[in-house]
Amino acid sequence: MRRPWLSSIETDDDMLMQSWRARRAIKNNFAKVGYFPDAEGWREIKLGIERDLQARRLRPNVRVPPRRDLLRYLSTLRRETGSLIKALDAALYAGSWTSSGGSFRLADMIGLDLAALVGAWLRVNGSVRFLEVGGGWAGFRSRPGRDALIDDIAGLASAHPRSLDRSLHLHFTNLTRWHNDLPAGVREHPFVTAAGILAVEQDGVPRGNVDIIYSQAAAYFERDAQAFLCGAATLLRPAGLLVFNHREEIADDVLRASRACGLDLQSHRDLGGMNGRVACLVKGAALSKTAMTVQADDGEASSGPDHRRLKIRARR
Repeated sequence: MRRPWLSSIETDDDMLMQSWRARRAIKNNFAKVGYFPDAEGWREIKLGIERDLQARRLRPNVRVPPRRDLLRYLSTLRRETGSLIKALDAALYAGSWTSSGGSFRLADMIGLDLAALVGAWLRVNGSVRFLEVGGGWAGFRSRPGRDALIDDIAGLASAHPRSLDRSLHLHFTNLTRWHNDLPAGVREHPFVTAAGILAVEQDGVPRGNVDIIYSQAAAYFERDAQAFLCGAATLLRPAGLLVFNHREEIADDVLRASRACGLDLQSHRDLGGMNGRVACLVKGAALSKTAMTVQADDGEASSGPDHRRLKIRARR
């Protein structure tokens, strides 16, 4: 059974061939930016590619049982893929099956309303460039209605149709290609890892021009946190925001690398489990503490495009 939401993806290709193509394309992107992961890094990238390919066969946010519970695992995968053969095939792959929803849930967990922030910066600064690392579905499986909750970049695109491709530019990366048909002003950058984030510069994203970089889960699996953080800092504007989650055991390493790359930690929250710790960092000039409510400061609206004109207040 062919899943209707995969109509724009080459679903008939063998997963092994798709995996090989993705590894080759990622390697080429690494060469462009002069990044060369070690053997363990490549092993993690290969596992990430398998997770990405597997997630494409599932509906967003499907609960997949662990493979040790083989009967439930096969039953779930057979239901989701429509094929027992594909379910058995999946059991041979390393790495857990995942199901990407491409939502802003982690930002919500630290009280950061990304939709409100984008709307405010559009009004005050006149333009916003948003980059999600590891967007996966990125919300584009279904287009939200006008009054729907804005909790992914598809929601941002629907909420600002007149700004899209003019003053609002939405980008997202993936380890494989998920989409071939996207609205003008929305662009997918396939075959890009978190550590190799600077590859998007070769694909039309100017350095020092990104307002917000967000990642839910993709950066969590990245072994080279310093390469990711410094790449993100290079792409961000002054006072631009980086929101992502990472393993709690590397929190000290993340903090040191952030400071070295010119990023200041604004807030964080330990979520535990596979969500680890979610952090909000700002490039250069510090903003107020935990970003909860976004308001434009009309008193400084004529002072030029500067994110510091926004009051980002903590909820008491």
